[in-house]
Amino acid sequence: MSDPAERDDSHQRVSVQGDGNQIFQIVGSNNYIALSGAGALCLSEDGNDDGPKQTPTKRGTAGFTPTGYRETEILWATNRKSFNFRGRQAEVSALWDWLTAESEISAHIVMGAGGRGKTRLAVELAATARAAGWLAGFSPRDAFAPFNSNGSRWAWNQPTLIIVDYVAAQAEALKIALAALVRHPPKDAPKLRFLLLERVGTPQSFWWRHLFGGTDHRDGPIADLLDPAHVIHLQGLAEEDRFAVFAEAYVLASGKSAPDRSPAWDQTLTQLSLGGEPLFLAMTGLVLARQGLDAKGELTADKLAFDLAGQEQKRIETHWTAAGLPKPEARSLPAHLAAVATLCGGLDEAAAHAMIAEESAALHQAIPSGNTSAAYSALHQALPGNGGAIAPLLPDILGEALILKAFQELPDEGTATLTRASHRARRAVFDTVIRCGRDFIIRGHGLPLDWLRQLHAESEGDLWALVDLVEALPHETVELRKIASEITQSLVVKARVVNAPALLALALNNLSNRLADLGQSLKALAAAEESARVCDQLDAENSETYLSLRAMVLNTLSNCHAMLGQKQNALVAAEESIKIYRTLFEQNPVSFWSNLAGFLNTLSTRRSDLGLRPEALEAVKESVKIYNQFDAKNSIEFCRDLVGALNNLSIRLSECGERDSALSKSEECLELCRANAVENLAVFRLDLAMALHTHSNCLANIDKPQQALEAAYKCVEIRRTLAAQNPAAFGSDLAKSLGAFAKRLIAMGQPDDARAATVEAITTLSPLFLALPQAVATLMASLVGDYLTYCEATKTDPDQSLLAPIIARFQSLCPGDAPDGN
Repeated sequence: MSDPAERDDSHQRVSVQGDGNQIFQIVGSNNYIALSGAGALCLSEDGNDDGPKQTPTKRGTAGFTPTGYRETEILWATNRKSFNFRGRQAEVSALWDWLTAESEISAHIVMGAGGRGKTRLAVELAATARAAGWLAGFSPRDAFAPFNSNGSRWAWNQPTLIIVDYVAAQAEALKIALAALVRHPPKDAPKLRFLLLERVGTPQSFWWRHLFGGTDHRDGPIADLLDPAHVIHLQGLAEEDRFAVFAEAYVLASGKSAPDRSPAWDQTLTQLSLGGEPLFLAMTGLVLARQGLDAKGELTADKLAFDLAGQEQKRIETHWTAAGLPKPEARSLPAHLAAVATLCGGLDEAAAHAMIAEESAALHQAIPSGNTSAAYSALHQALPGNGGAIAPLLPDILGEALILKAFQELPDEGTATLTRASHRARRAVFDTVIRCGRDFIIRGHGLPLDWLRQLHAESEGDLWALVDLVEALPHETVELRKIASEITQSLVVKARVVNAPALLALALNNLSNRLADLGQSLKALAAAEESARVCDQLDAENSETYLSLRAMVLNTLSNCHAMLGQKQNALVAAEESIKIYRTLFEQNPVSFWSNLAGFLNTLSTRRSDLGLRPEALEAVKESVKIYNQFDAKNSIEFCRDLVGALNNLSIRLSECGERDSALSKSEECLELCRANAVENLAVFRLDLAMALHTHSNCLANIDKPQQALEAAYKCVEIRRTLAAQNPAAFGSDLAKSLGAFAKRLIAMGQPDDARAATVEAITTLSPLFLALPQAVATLMASLVGDYLTYCEATKTDPDQSLLAPIIARFQSLCPGDAPDGN
């Protein structure tokens, strides 16, 4: 800038004369900018220092508490007055250290499930920063869109904290903005910090790789902006803090004293809050303030959301009728319009008028396009947004519940509405539907899955729409595996059409993992092999990015070979991937330690499969050592990886005869699993079953048959549930667990029950064995042998109809080596 900024503090105005470049200046919260030839990024404090307002005349009316507070205002993450900030002292301290560190420009990531408290943590940090003289606040959606790849420059005049919520939805625009920043960094500028908030992500996620996946020679070292510690994963609140949040909400909403804390209340709140999510704790307090404490036994997390969303619907309808509009019919037009605005992430005034006319006509409750003012005014009063916009219903979980309530009343359950909305705000609709899927499919509500299929169908021809969908779908949610594989397959097809080889290699690798999750081993191998071929043809100019992709593809290839019983091929691929990651780790340990540790764990299994037991133990010990060196137990991804390594270490110690050490590691693994499963059962149930299986074996090895039986039974219970959902993916695990369970029953003198368990195991495994015998031949042979032994022990004739097809399949593979059916 050639001339200094002239600031009129009384009116909060800034004017700047530029030197021909486009200038972006951050000027704080809700201020007016006048820059010659420049744009500005206005940050919102997004905080309400006065807290929710009490309206005595509204007491007990729809959407208001018995004491006259609007329920959703109490729940807003920006409400700092109603609830003390609890349980996040370590996170605040870590973020403050990052904020005040010597680095000039830096980025940090905070992750956590919906309702976990990411936004509230950011609000608290921003308030602390402002008190220390910083500019600090949230960037609006699409705030970085005005940046372009050439000619943009940044300028700011005091230490600044920019908070970006839902960063995955803004990855492309943010990447361009950060590229401009690192390409032309201002000299002697104050500190600048980016705090990025998202629900899920790993260094392998598309949005993460897109922002920080490597160094682009055109854009500069964007990856260097990421702080070395770089991620905070929020966990649920501890029991004491859980009760305190509930009690504060209940007292504020009811005007009565909270009940005394007890173990029963702790258990209730743990279940209703999914293990300690502050939003659900506050929701529980609000609902029980209205319904009475005795209603706690009838509540579930989804019922809490639907209850409060129903109150909001009634409140919106009150504004509607007050504007002189017709009383809502069975399919409530005002609720539908509010749901569409929420689905779109909010709508500005012009878009709102158009939406009202279109949607009212679609519901045959037409409001003429030129006469939408009354409807707009009613919706804006109910859901006021900045600049005349209609805001989405917040918090997210309530908005999603409102959408479900409104759309399930439609004959097509909202698919046509979804299409119209996606034409208005595609990315926002994607984000909302995927969040709705995460929050409600696991709770038994299947409608979001139908909506995802609809979005998939409409995105077939759009490369980046497919990328958005693929990357936004979580890997750990069993219920979304099939739709995820279908969308990923579409991305593979589109990447081929547009000739994007790097994206194609990554998409094929992801498809292989998705297919493996579904138990489709041969298709998974084919996708992994093609990914490896495409990777071999890539331009390796950016060596770190290329090598990382190459190693990841090799690891996937190793897993596929192992699933098919191709042990030597699996080991070769694993050894090659480890060589690559050792090189990357030596160059950049902060970025690649987790990959190296995880791949060493895989290598250990591959060596064990070929009888290389000391070498297998050596690899997994190194894996656990790395995990302990780079401890990150507040990360769900880290905990899952560490659980896998500890479980593997226990197994390898057993193989080498170190039984006491094996039991100790299995106990450590199981304790970590159980602690995380309390809050994330949907994520950790696979790991919990695995840990229980290993623990049962360890207990049996040291002659504790009753405890071994109990652990084996718990494992079987979990795997039965999973196999019922997807036999191809989980059938072999269930069969293995049933085989171990049968051995535990024999040890307890129950041969009849052992035989029955083995029959179930053989029946479960038969479809996979008959289709892909090499993959499970060893397991099937063991089960058949055990079954014949148990039949002899119980003086029972073997079931020839059960065994005949299995023996015939064995004979077709290697005549003379099949188990003896007699």
